[in-house]
Amino acid sequence: IQFVQEIESGNDSLLDHHKKLLSSDSEVGTRLCDARIERLKRLDQEGAVPVHQLRIYVRRPLAEPLLGWPKLFSRTKQFQKLSDERLKSELTRTAQLRDTIIQSLRSLGTESEAIDADQLLDLIYRQWNPERSITRPKYDPSDVRSSLLFTDVSLSEKGFSLANRRYRVISLKLLPDTTYAAMASHLRELPFGSKLLLSIHVPN
Repeated sequence: IQFVQEIESGNDSLLDHHKKLLSSDSEVGTRLCDARIERLKRLDQEGAVPVHQLRIYVRRPLAEPLLGWPKLFSRTKQFQKLSDERLKSELTRTAQLRDTIIQSLRSLGTESEAIDADQLLDLIYRQWNPERSITRPKYDPSDVRSSLLFTDVSLSEKGFSLANRRYRVISLKLLPDTTYAAMASHLRELPFGSKLLLSIHVPN
């Protein structure tokens, strides 16, 4: 399971709604509201008024392989058929796990909704093509990577680059001898577009 908190700008709709709430007809009140909205929009563009979005990704291993294992000294089949029963069973178990997590979050007082396939593809496309203004094209299910990734990645000692956008990675994976629970709170307060990832893996 992986928790991903995105810290980015994007308060335009909230600020526009705030501006529509203006009920005063006086010129002073209108100018004061416009000045306040303009200041907040400038701060929003600079990343000083961040929006926090939390997404949870869950990965589960297959209970059994979808393709049959080749027998000893048997000829390898070039095109194997997927077992419909196994595939339906895996999809059912995945849906049950998703519903269980959503119900658990609701019991904690947190509203959540599942991410559908199109939303997930849009997230992948925007993440790895940040400077591409073209909308996401149709993808090939047999080769998702070449259908969604159109930006070259440049690696360096201090991070990596996608087109003209540079990224730095800060990790608390190698924790010090003395660790406090509030150490990661500083990462939530970064004043620019960033993502905070917390991955949990329980071995068998």
